[in-house]
Amino acid sequence: MLAAQVDGAVKQRRAIGGMGQVWNEVVPTGLRERARVRSFTRGVLTIETPDASARYEVDRWLRSGGLADLQRRAPRTLSKVKIV
Repeated sequence: MLAAQVDGAVKQRRAIGGMGQVWNEVVPTGLRERARVRSFTRGVLTIETPDASARYEVDRWLRSGGLADLQRRAPRTLSKVKIV
């Protein structure tokens, strides 16, 4: 059971590709508590939120300069952010 959890954590870390750390450094604390990085594949960063209000907050933050900050600090090319 523990081995399955470790495998899941390794897969999740690989799917994020270093963007988890960048996300935690760049995103404001209140927003970070309501949204998390789900994956980072082929230049698309997928952010998971629990509800519509959190999606709205993430969208507003991205449009107000957050996207540029993420693109500057991303370990690979970031072309799009998808909020789910």
